[in-house]
Amino acid sequence: MAGAIGLLVVCALLLSTRSVGYPSRAESALPIPDIESRTASDRAMAIFRFSLLCLDASNRGRLKEAIADCDKALLLDPARTDLLILRGNIEAMDGRLAEAVRDYTRVTMLAPSEPAAYRNRGATYMLMKRDKEALADFARALKLVPGDPSTLELRGHYYQLHDRPDLAIVEYTAALAGAPGVARLWNSRCWARVTANREVKAALADCNESIRLDPRSSFAHDSRGFALLRLERYREAIGSFGRALALQPRLASSLFGRGLARLSLHDTAGLRDVAAAKAIEPGIESRLGRYGFRLPTRFPSGA
Repeated sequence: MAGAIGLLVVCALLLSTRSVGYPSRAESALPIPDIESRTASDRAMAIFRFSLLCLDASNRGRLKEAIADCDKALLLDPARTDLLILRGNIEAMDGRLAEAVRDYTRVTMLAPSEPAAYRNRGATYMLMKRDKEALADFARALKLVPGDPSTLELRGHYYQLHDRPDLAIVEYTAALAGAPGVARLWNSRCWARVTANREVKAALADCNESIRLDPRSSFAHDSRGFALLRLERYREAIGSFGRALALQPRLASSLFGRGLARLSLHDTAGLRDVAAAKAIEPGIESRLGRYGFRLPTRFPSGA
């Protein structure tokens, strides 16, 4: 979790397109007027197929293709709030933040009691650094669904990004009360506790639980490594960072963390790790230094 918090997928895509019948890509090539001239049942089926194509393309990372398919479905039914939210999510993932906000705002007009519209718009405002709007939308979503883990998680990320790990811990703890089986929440609280440099043994327990739930999360192994650094358990930290790097070889924070652990054990191989981390993320020394993870002033002999 030492890596920068990126865009979260704020709407889980639970529908498996293949489980309901893989849609024909040829259907998406039909001109919209041709579809509009069909019967109501044909139009409904076309909307369904374009929706599935949109979901399938987004799951494959083909975001522009996915947006085009959602566009076609929404041309046939502009008031489909679920499709507006889906398109907004994909637009946000594609960096089209203003377009995403427009789609979420449209949903708030059509369905003012839909919490996902406020929650997802808040996450997008957060990425746009429109802090007041982000917090206001999170508050609206929580008023509609008090204790909603997804909204609490996002607000926790907001506080983490704004260097308020104390408030982030509160949000993640509340989210975990409603979703104890979500691995990333345990990892998020672990990292917040690490950055706050308090309850470090509890942070390690959080990371251990995250890894138990999702052993292939490179970020959880990364966070665990930094918790172990705090506890001066350097050999174990090297192992955690190594497992993170086995899953994600270019994870700069794990390279840097492993470098710190090795240097703490007077192993000059740590200098190579630090150099590799800086090559991937030039500002990593400054970023992690804010939390107290700094290079030693004296290097091992022979360095």
